[in-house]
Amino acid sequence: MIHIFLRIILVLFTALVTEPARATHNGGPFTITIAADIWCPVNCDPSGEKMGFGVDLTRRIFEPLGYTVHYRVMPWARALSKVRAGDVDAVIGANYSDDKNLIFPKTPLAPVADDFYALKDSEIIFDGVKSLQGLRIGVIHSYGYSDDTNKLLSAGRLTPGLIQEISGEKALEQNIKKLLTRRIDVMVENGIIMQEKLRVENLQDKIIRIGTIPQGGTYLAFSNALPYSRDLAKKFDDGVRRLRATGELNALYVQYGMTP
Repeated sequence: MIHIFLRIILVLFTALVTEPARATHNGGPFTITIAADIWCPVNCDPSGEKMGFGVDLTRRIFEPLGYTVHYRVMPWARALSKVRAGDVDAVIGANYSDDKNLIFPKTPLAPVADDFYALKDSEIIFDGVKSLQGLRIGVIHSYGYSDDTNKLLSAGRLTPGLIQEISGEKALEQNIKKLLTRRIDVMVENGIIMQEKLRVENLQDKIIRIGTIPQGGTYLAFSNALPYSRDLAKKFDDGVRRLRATGELNALYVQYGMTP
Protein backbone atom coordinates (compact mmCIF):
# COMPACT_ATOMS: atom_id res chain seq x y z
CA MET A 1 0.00 0.00 0.00
CA ILE A 2 2.79 2.43 0.91
CA HIS A 3 4.55 1.57 -2.33
CA ILE A 4 1.44 2.37 -4.37
CA PHE A 5 0.92 5.63 -2.46
CA LEU A 6 4.51 6.72 -3.13
CA ARG A 7 4.11 5.96 -6.84
CA ILE A 8 0.97 8.12 -6.98
CA ILE A 9 2.80 10.99 -5.27
CA LEU A 10 5.71 10.62 -7.71
CA VAL A 11 3.40 10.74 -10.75
CA LEU A 12 1.62 13.85 -9.44
CA PHE A 13 4.91 15.60 -8.68
CA THR A 14 6.29 14.79 -12.14
CA ALA A 15 3.17 16.19 -13.78
CA LEU A 16 3.47 19.41 -11.79
CA VAL A 17 7.11 20.09 -12.59
CA THR A 18 6.82 19.20 -16.27
CA GLU A 19 3.57 21.06 -16.97
CA PRO A 20 4.40 24.17 -19.03
CA ALA A 21 3.76 27.57 -17.49
CA ARG A 22 1.28 28.40 -20.24
CA ALA A 23 -1.12 25.78 -18.86
CA THR A 24 -2.03 28.26 -16.11
CA HIS A 25 -3.44 30.68 -18.71
CA ASN A 26 -7.09 30.19 -17.80
CA GLY A 27 -6.39 29.64 -14.14
CA GLY A 28 -4.16 32.58 -13.34
CA PRO A 29 -1.39 34.95 -14.45
CA PHE A 30 1.37 33.83 -16.78
CA THR A 31 4.03 35.33 -19.03
CA ILE A 32 3.22 36.41 -22.57
CA THR A 33 6.37 36.39 -24.69
CA ILE A 34 6.35 38.64 -27.76
CA ALA A 35 9.19 38.67 -30.27
CA ALA A 36 10.43 40.60 -33.31
CA ASP A 37 13.43 42.35 -34.76
CA ILE A 38 13.78 46.00 -33.78
CA TRP A 39 11.17 48.00 -35.70
CA CYS A 40 11.08 51.31 -33.91
CA PRO A 41 8.79 53.10 -33.05
CA VAL A 42 6.52 50.00 -33.06
CA ASN A 43 9.03 48.01 -31.01
CA CYS A 44 12.39 49.51 -30.13
CA ASP A 45 15.70 48.53 -28.57
CA PRO A 46 14.84 47.13 -25.12
CA SER A 47 17.93 48.81 -23.66
CA GLY A 48 16.71 52.24 -24.73
CA GLU A 49 14.48 54.76 -22.99
CA LYS A 50 11.35 53.74 -24.92
CA MET A 51 10.23 50.24 -25.84
CA GLY A 52 7.96 51.32 -28.71
CA PHE A 53 4.25 52.10 -28.81
CA GLY A 54 3.40 48.49 -29.71
CA VAL A 55 5.23 47.07 -26.69
CA ASP A 56 3.85 49.79 -24.41
CA LEU A 57 0.31 49.13 -25.63
CA THR A 58 0.65 45.38 -25.12
CA ARG A 59 1.79 45.91 -21.53
CA ARG A 60 -0.95 48.48 -20.82
CA ILE A 61 -3.52 45.92 -21.94
CA PHE A 62 -2.26 42.70 -20.38
CA GLU A 63 -0.42 43.67 -17.19
CA PRO A 64 -3.57 44.99 -15.43
CA LEU A 65 -5.07 41.55 -16.12
CA GLY A 66 -2.25 39.89 -14.20
CA TYR A 67 -0.01 38.92 -17.10
CA THR A 68 3.72 39.58 -17.42
CA VAL A 69 4.80 40.69 -20.90
CA HIS A 70 8.28 39.58 -21.96
CA TYR A 71 9.69 41.29 -25.07
CA ARG A 72 12.47 39.50 -26.98
CA VAL A 73 14.52 40.85 -29.91
CA MET A 74 15.59 38.42 -32.63
CA PRO A 75 15.78 38.29 -36.45
CA TRP A 76 12.31 38.43 -38.01
CA ALA A 77 12.62 35.04 -39.73
CA ARG A 78 13.43 33.41 -36.38
CA ALA A 79 10.57 35.21 -34.65
CA LEU A 80 8.14 33.89 -37.27
CA SER A 81 9.53 30.38 -36.88
CA LYS A 82 9.15 30.50 -33.11
CA VAL A 83 5.60 31.86 -33.14
CA ARG A 84 4.52 29.21 -35.66
CA ALA A 85 5.95 26.53 -33.37
CA GLY A 86 4.36 28.05 -30.27
CA ASP A 87 7.75 28.79 -28.68
CA VAL A 88 6.69 32.43 -28.29
CA ASP A 89 3.14 33.66 -27.82
CA ALA A 90 3.10 36.45 -30.40
CA VAL A 91 5.12 38.47 -32.88
CA ILE A 92 4.84 42.23 -32.95
CA GLY A 93 4.70 44.15 -36.22
CA ALA A 94 3.19 41.39 -38.38
CA ASN A 95 0.72 41.70 -41.23
CA TYR A 96 -1.34 39.16 -43.14
CA SER A 97 1.30 38.80 -45.84
CA ASP A 98 3.80 37.58 -43.20
CA ASP A 99 1.60 34.59 -42.35
CA LYS A 100 -2.18 34.65 -42.74
CA ASN A 101 -2.46 31.59 -40.48
CA LEU A 102 -1.43 33.51 -37.36
CA ILE A 103 -4.18 34.69 -35.00
CA PHE A 104 -4.74 38.39 -35.66
CA PRO A 105 -6.77 40.71 -33.40
CA LYS A 106 -9.30 42.93 -35.13
CA THR A 107 -7.32 46.02 -34.09
CA PRO A 108 -4.04 46.88 -35.86
CA LEU A 109 -1.20 48.71 -34.16
CA ALA A 110 -0.65 51.05 -37.10
CA PRO A 111 -1.05 51.29 -40.87
CA VAL A 112 1.57 49.49 -42.94
CA ALA A 113 2.81 50.01 -46.48
CA ASP A 114 5.63 49.10 -48.81
CA ASP A 115 7.49 52.41 -48.98
CA PHE A 116 10.31 52.78 -51.49
CA TYR A 117 13.38 54.87 -50.65
CA ALA A 118 16.26 56.15 -52.75
CA LEU A 119 19.06 58.67 -52.43
CA LYS A 120 17.91 62.27 -52.77
CA ASP A 121 20.12 62.81 -55.80
CA SER A 122 18.69 59.74 -57.52
CA GLU A 123 16.97 60.22 -60.88
CA ILE A 124 14.49 57.39 -60.24
CA ILE A 125 10.86 58.37 -60.88
CA PHE A 126 8.40 56.03 -59.21
CA ASP A 127 5.37 55.12 -61.30
CA GLY A 128 4.29 51.85 -59.73
CA VAL A 129 6.53 48.86 -59.08
CA LYS A 130 7.08 48.29 -62.82
CA SER A 131 9.10 51.49 -62.88
CA LEU A 132 11.64 49.80 -60.57
CA GLN A 133 12.33 46.84 -62.83
CA GLY A 134 16.03 46.34 -63.47
CA LEU A 135 17.10 48.25 -60.37
CA ARG A 136 19.01 46.83 -57.41
CA ILE A 137 16.51 46.57 -54.56
CA GLY A 138 17.24 45.96 -50.88
CA VAL A 139 14.68 44.00 -48.82
CA ILE A 140 14.62 42.09 -45.53
CA HIS A 141 14.38 38.30 -45.37
CA SER A 142 10.91 36.92 -44.47
CA TYR A 143 9.24 40.35 -44.38
CA GLY A 144 5.72 40.31 -45.75
CA TYR A 145 5.37 42.54 -48.80
CA SER A 146 2.38 43.41 -50.98
CA ASP A 147 1.44 41.26 -53.96
CA ASP A 148 2.71 43.91 -56.37
CA THR A 149 6.05 44.15 -54.58
CA ASN A 150 6.39 40.37 -54.42
CA LYS A 151 5.87 40.16 -58.19
CA LEU A 152 8.64 42.72 -58.67
CA LEU A 153 10.97 40.79 -56.36
CA SER A 154 10.20 37.43 -57.99
CA ALA A 155 11.01 38.81 -61.44
CA GLY A 156 14.16 40.52 -60.17
CA ARG A 157 15.51 37.33 -58.59
CA LEU A 158 15.91 35.89 -62.08
CA THR A 159 18.85 38.30 -62.52
CA PRO A 160 21.65 37.72 -59.99
CA GLY A 161 22.37 40.75 -57.80
CA LEU A 162 19.18 42.70 -58.43
CA ILE A 163 17.25 41.62 -55.32
CA GLN A 164 19.50 41.86 -52.27
CA GLU A 165 17.94 40.27 -49.20
CA ILE A 166 19.33 40.82 -45.71
CA SER A 167 18.50 39.11 -42.42
CA GLY A 168 19.48 39.66 -38.80
CA GLU A 169 18.68 42.13 -36.04
CA LYS A 170 20.41 45.01 -37.87
CA ALA A 171 18.92 44.39 -41.32
CA LEU A 172 17.41 47.88 -41.62
CA GLU A 173 20.72 49.55 -40.74
CA GLN A 174 22.53 47.38 -43.29
CA ASN A 175 20.10 48.29 -46.06
CA ILE A 176 20.50 52.00 -45.27
CA LYS A 177 24.29 51.63 -45.39
CA LYS A 178 24.08 49.83 -48.75
CA LEU A 179 21.86 52.60 -50.12
CA LEU A 180 24.23 55.32 -48.90
CA THR A 181 27.21 53.55 -50.49
CA ARG A 182 25.22 53.01 -53.73
CA ARG A 183 25.38 49.21 -53.56
CA ILE A 184 21.59 49.22 -54.03
CA ASP A 185 19.39 51.71 -55.86
CA VAL A 186 16.20 51.37 -53.83
CA MET A 187 15.21 49.89 -50.48
CA VAL A 188 11.78 48.87 -49.20
CA GLU A 189 10.64 49.71 -45.65
CA ASN A 190 7.49 50.80 -43.85
CA GLY A 191 7.32 54.59 -43.76
CA ILE A 192 6.62 54.84 -40.01
CA ILE A 193 9.77 52.89 -39.27
CA MET A 194 11.98 54.48 -41.92
CA GLN A 195 11.07 58.08 -41.12
CA GLU A 196 11.91 57.51 -37.45
CA LYS A 197 15.23 55.92 -38.40
CA LEU A 198 16.10 58.75 -40.78
CA ARG A 199 15.24 61.29 -38.07
CA VAL A 200 17.42 59.56 -35.47
CA GLU A 201 20.33 59.18 -37.90
CA ASN A 202 19.85 62.70 -39.34
CA LEU A 203 19.54 61.36 -42.87
CA GLN A 204 16.36 63.15 -44.01
CA ASP A 205 18.39 65.25 -46.49
CA LYS A 206 20.12 62.22 -48.01
CA ILE A 207 17.38 59.58 -48.34
CA ILE A 208 13.83 60.25 -49.53
CA ARG A 209 10.66 58.27 -50.10
CA ILE A 210 9.93 57.98 -53.82
CA GLY A 211 6.75 55.90 -53.72
CA THR A 212 4.41 53.78 -51.64
CA ILE A 213 1.99 50.85 -51.89
CA PRO A 214 -0.47 50.55 -48.94
CA GLN A 215 -0.79 47.12 -47.32
CA GLY A 216 -3.34 47.60 -44.54
CA GLY A 217 -2.30 47.28 -40.91
CA THR A 218 0.49 45.87 -38.76
CA TYR A 219 -0.54 43.77 -35.76
CA LEU A 220 0.40 41.95 -32.61
CA ALA A 221 -0.18 38.48 -34.11
CA PHE A 222 -0.56 35.43 -31.86
CA SER A 223 0.62 31.86 -32.40
CA ASN A 224 -1.78 29.55 -34.22
CA ALA A 225 -0.09 26.63 -32.41
CA LEU A 226 -1.35 27.63 -28.94
CA PRO A 227 -4.92 26.95 -27.78
CA TYR A 228 -5.42 30.23 -25.93
CA SER A 229 -4.30 32.60 -28.71
CA ARG A 230 -7.82 33.56 -29.78
CA ASP A 231 -8.62 34.47 -26.19
CA LEU A 232 -5.50 36.67 -26.02
CA ALA A 233 -6.44 38.33 -29.32
CA LYS A 234 -9.90 39.12 -27.93
CA LYS A 235 -8.35 40.49 -24.72
CA PHE A 236 -6.16 42.73 -26.89
CA ASP A 237 -9.17 44.13 -28.76
CA ASP A 238 -11.07 44.62 -25.51
CA GLY A 239 -8.06 46.40 -24.02
CA VAL A 240 -7.76 48.79 -26.96
CA ARG A 241 -11.43 49.73 -26.59
CA ARG A 242 -10.94 50.30 -22.87
CA LEU A 243 -7.87 52.50 -23.35
CA ARG A 244 -9.54 54.45 -26.13
CA ALA A 245 -12.52 55.19 -23.90
CA THR A 246 -10.30 56.51 -21.10
CA GLY A 247 -8.08 58.58 -23.40
CA GLU A 248 -4.99 56.52 -22.48
CA LEU A 249 -4.65 55.16 -26.02
CA ASN A 250 -4.31 58.61 -27.55
CA ALA A 251 -1.85 59.70 -24.85
CA LEU A 252 0.32 56.63 -25.46
CA TYR A 253 0.57 57.21 -29.22
CA VAL A 254 1.20 60.94 -28.77
CA GLN A 255 4.37 60.06 -26.85
CA TYR A 256 5.70 58.66 -30.12
CA GLY A 257 4.45 61.51 -32.29
CA MET A 258 1.55 59.49 -33.65
CA THR A 259 -2.22 59.18 -33.42
CA PRO A 260 -4.07 55.88 -32.87
